[in-house]
Amino acid sequence: MRPSPFDDVRRRKLEAISAITRRPVVLYATACTIPNKILAPQVIMIDFSDKLAFGDITEQIDGPALDIIIHSPGGLTEAVESIVDQLRRKFSDIRFMVPNFAKSAATMMVMVGDEILMDPDAELGPIDPQMHTIFGTHPAQSKDLVRCNKSTYITTQLNFRLSQT
Repeated sequence: MRPSPFDDVRRRKLEAISAITRRPVVLYATACTIPNKILAPQVIMIDFSDKLAFGDITEQIDGPALDIIIHSPGGLTEAVESIVDQLRRKFSDIRFMVPNFAKSAATMMVMVGDEILMDPDAELGPIDPQMHTIFGTHPAQSKDLVRCNKSTYITTQLNFRLSQT
């Protein structure tokens, strides 16, 4: 099956970036900024299925360096932790490129990079861990940390440290 014309253009652009940086490039982007296209949050957020996608793509790439272009509103902190663990097992030098924005859990992913390149108008954060309960989703409070898993605790601690600078 032949890729779409749009996919051909995207592949050529990624190859051009790779030729300039002399590093392999992976693109992680969601359709979160397409005008007049409203998608359910679970469709555009980082989740555990992305770990499979990162694994499939990066198994074809030799380490130790990798560039990741990211455009995402965020997602599950546990999924980000799992993806980062997977990437770090193979790549010792990860550089993130943020052309537009990486929010929430996507910011967490970017922060584990060895280098971050951003457009002057690009945005990171905030890191805002959410608690999912029978009453719905709400921001985590410090008292909730006792009941949270390790990655949520780490996220909250990172958020606190960043707010202190």
